[in-house]
Amino acid sequence: MIRRVKMKSEKGFIFLEMLVSFIIWFVLFSTVIPSFLYITNSRKEILIDHKAHELLVQQATRIIFDEPIRETIVENHDQIFTFTVKEDKNWKEICVHYETKQNQEKQVCQKVHL
Repeated sequence: MIRRVKMKSEKGFIFLEMLVSFIIWFVLFSTVIPSFLYITNSRKEILIDHKAHELLVQQATRIIFDEPIRETIVENHDQIFTFTVKEDKNWKEICVHYETKQNQEKQVCQKVHL
C-alpha cells in the first residue's frame, strides 16, 4: 500500500516537472523567435541597400567612361532597381530608386564630376 501512494505522488511530480519545463520553453521561444525574425528582416534590408550602392557605383563608372547606363536592373527575379541621371555643366548626378522588403521606396544618389 505504501508503494502505491508513492507511485501516485511521483506521477504528479513528473506532470508538474513537465508543465514547468513547457512554460520555460514557451517563454524562451516567445522571446527568441521575434528577435530572430527581426534580425532576418534587418539582414535582408541591409543586403538590398548594399546591392543598390554596388549597382550605383557600377553605373557611375559607366558614366565616367562615357558608356550607356542601364535604366533598370532586376536582381533575384523580384528586386527592381531603376536609375535616373540629372546633368549639369560640370557634373552628372545618378540616382538609384528601389523598394525595400517592407515596401518603402528608397533613393540613393551620387554625383560624378566631368
